[in-house]
Amino acid sequence: MVRLAYNLLLAVLAPAAIPYWILRGRAKGRSWGDIGRALGIIPPLEHTIRQPSVWFHAVSVGEVQSCVPFLQGLRRALPAAAIYVSAGTATGLGLARERLRDLADGVFPAPADFPWCVARVLRRLEPRLLVVAETELWPNYFFQAKRFGAATLIVNGRLSDRSAPRYRRLRHLFRSVLGSVDAILVQSETDRDRFLGAGADAAVTLLGGNLKYDFDSDASAAALPPAIDAYLKAARPDLVLVAGSTREGEEAMLVPALRSIAERTPRCLAVVAPRHPHRFGEAARELQAVGVPVLRRSRLVSAASTALPAVLLLDSLGELASLYARCDLAFVGGSLNGWGGHNVLEPVRFAKPVVVGPYMQNFRTIATGLAAAGGLLQVKSADDLPEALARLAADRIKREALGRTGRAFAFAQRGASEKAADQAKRLFAQALPRRPPSTLALAALGLPSALWSALALLRRKAYDSGVLAVRRLAVPVVSVGNLTVGGTGKTPAVAWLVERLRERGLVTAVLTRGYGRRDESGLRVVRAGDAADPREVGDEPAMLARRFASTAPETRIAVCADRFAAGRALEAEGGIDVFVLDDGFQHMQLHRNLDLVLVDAIAPFGNGYALPLGRLREAPGALLRADAVLITRCNAEFDHAALCRTVREMNPDARVYRSRMATNCLVELATGREESPELAAGKRVAAFCGIGNPRSFFGQVRSIGCEIVSERTFRDHYSYTAWDIDTLCQAARKSGAEAMITTAKDAINLAVSGHFKLPAYALHIELEVEHPSVLIAQIARKISRSF
Repeated sequence: MVRLAYNLLLAVLAPAAIPYWILRGRAKGRSWGDIGRALGIIPPLEHTIRQPSVWFHAVSVGEVQSCVPFLQGLRRALPAAAIYVSAGTATGLGLARERLRDLADGVFPAPADFPWCVARVLRRLEPRLLVVAETELWPNYFFQAKRFGAATLIVNGRLSDRSAPRYRRLRHLFRSVLGSVDAILVQSETDRDRFLGAGADAAVTLLGGNLKYDFDSDASAAALPPAIDAYLKAARPDLVLVAGSTREGEEAMLVPALRSIAERTPRCLAVVAPRHPHRFGEAARELQAVGVPVLRRSRLVSAASTALPAVLLLDSLGELASLYARCDLAFVGGSLNGWGGHNVLEPVRFAKPVVVGPYMQNFRTIATGLAAAGGLLQVKSADDLPEALARLAADRIKREALGRTGRAFAFAQRGASEKAADQAKRLFAQALPRRPPSTLALAALGLPSALWSALALLRRKAYDSGVLAVRRLAVPVVSVGNLTVGGTGKTPAVAWLVERLRERGLVTAVLTRGYGRRDESGLRVVRAGDAADPREVGDEPAMLARRFASTAPETRIAVCADRFAAGRALEAEGGIDVFVLDDGFQHMQLHRNLDLVLVDAIAPFGNGYALPLGRLREAPGALLRADAVLITRCNAEFDHAALCRTVREMNPDARVYRSRMATNCLVELATGREESPELAAGKRVAAFCGIGNPRSFFGQVRSIGCEIVSERTFRDHYSYTAWDIDTLCQAARKSGAEAMITTAKDAINLAVSGHFKLPAYALHIELEVEHPSVLIAQIARKISRSF
């Protein structure tokens, strides 16, 4: 109800709010492209979005800088995951693109908090985890993340003196927002109390420490830009004072202090760095009152005057840290005009003496701790600043002692990034992502989907009650099926089961419909080793026949829409110990001794909706009919505990097994020669497929170390033409691919078409089941046979 009311309010305000937001963004330096992207229209961050992924959101420069160590820890904790970063301001976006170039897989403007904007981003990225820094409590970020099944985490959480009362007054709204968060790591006990006051759950609101302490302590990492370096070498100042992140009115407040230092230390240079670009001109005008030359960084050339004293206005972005590393004394802005201060740890990490004004409420814990340890000087008012800076400017020993003490205190507080990365890894592993339909799709297909679900339920009840007859074969039947349309790994599971049963001396026959064949009427029996035409029997039966030639040569594959009639025909031939019914969970007219139901770990229940709105054939509650559930495509980085719990809640009696798809080999299409998957490691490849779950195939290709430079998908069971292959080859060459890779199933459908102009391979996979002997033993008991 709270979520609905909030979004209705946004809808009412949107006609006025969106134009205002656009104009405000332009005034603050955002491009038209960035504004469009903030409406959720994200351009390709690479050729494709890599999966699995994390979406990390920070508002501005300070949050981006402080979270770099956390993102580094996250990269180490989740090496296979893609990390996409959004920022809420133009300066934050610019810094993220610069600082995170080698760390993030993509950087984009944060979407506006309209549900459709956030949903577009989530639909594009499909993250398993949303991480939000500090106080970015935009309701739809969390509401929509939960709708898409992503885990949510707040890191470095804090609520300022100014914002905490507002959140407490809006507790009714934010209780719902914070209730959607899986874990909140706050900076201090004060912040924890404030989050609890805003409606957070005490069980998930944890003390995590402050990420800002986990700074990079290597001064060499902050190299001076060449123009500034050359200027300093030419001017050779005796003292460099940096006033960083100054805000409205503070340049005027600094004038007396800068003038005092210039009088006492003639060969000094003051560097003033306004927090926001739109204030550069205003700051330049205010600094003229110092009475010394004012140089602008943007106009700094080799011919610039090197006369001292002077003021250098840093009208640039991303260069302040390099000046902090070279300065002798630092003042951190936002602390004179009541704003609440900025991050003093930026100069402290270089062991620089720091002076701040009286207003440090935004960084109270850090400032109080440093001041108490003797590692920071805080003046009581702007009037005290000139004398405080002048004294430190004249006393090198005191400056160095202040800087060393501050750095030692900050070092002792480190460790928050590691805690946050560990928490992120845990939540990432437990997520159950899904892809809900858009509002338009829901409106258009919601009713047909509901009708499909109702008919599926009525059909099941008709079989359960005996209204529709269930026919029984004399030979035991084991069904392999699923809840969704395609893409759960049924064919590899059927092959694995047939081969395991054969190892125990049982002759197996597969009953299948043979999707994609030219004429689906009548019965076709394919024997292991037969060179079956996929157009006549279907690609999957043809692939199984080829595979079983060496692994289960007695196997027969009966292709027929009427699986009972196919079974009776094979029973008449004799020699069959057990039938494996392919894709049989919804084929209720044939009795089975055991139902093995496959659930895809990547998208367990599709988007949660039945056909045609979603991929479900019947509701997840149908799992109650399963005797065993096999979770496919498990990833070692995920624990899948949440999915296992969900399955057990639906069916407490079914045994749950896990499995993964392992790459077996690469088979060259031209020669049929098997190659090690290592052959493709490091190669640029063009990947294409026509299967039910293309994303899983592309992930498998990447897992063997390939760089996919071109992707193409076709409909399931697609029969390729010579024109298709020529088009694929042209696209591969244009993208710079060294080879082409497809699936073993697609290789069957390629056999009747043209030739490739690049080395082309089929990726063969094997199902690896956790506790395979336990599963086979369960099947043995169900079919009353002794292996």
